[in-house]
Amino acid sequence: ALALGARALLVAFPSNDSALGYNATETVANLLAIRAHAQQHGLAVLVLSTQPRALAAALRARLVEIDARLAPVLGACFVAVHAALAAADGRLAPHYDAGDGVHPNAAGHALIATLVRGAIDGGACLRLSAP
Repeated sequence: ALALGARALLVAFPSNDSALGYNATETVANLLAIRAHAQQHGLAVLVLSTQPRALAAALRARLVEIDARLAPVLGACFVAVHAALAAADGRLAPHYDAGDGVHPNAAGHALIATLVRGAIDGGACLRLSAP
């Protein structure tokens, strides 16, 4: 992104860290390091929350923990997609599931796009203008 002259960075990290065994502390530290590096180079950074996924209950709880740690630090630059996409059990809601319990379908992606657009249009985190 830096080499291509980006002005803004959207960081999406849905759930692979947790699925692969990384703890919440490491995931949060890595995401904040990415954000800090991008900001040091003048980029506005919007971070999307985790996404619900068919995981064991402890790992689904880890996704919620990651979001709970990031949201207060990132404020308006945090886009909470998890709750919008989740079923009551913390898995991806069936009407947003592409069929594998992991990836959102077209409706899920449309919802994510709406939430991201709302964060951008809100102007509290980043403002996009013509080059």
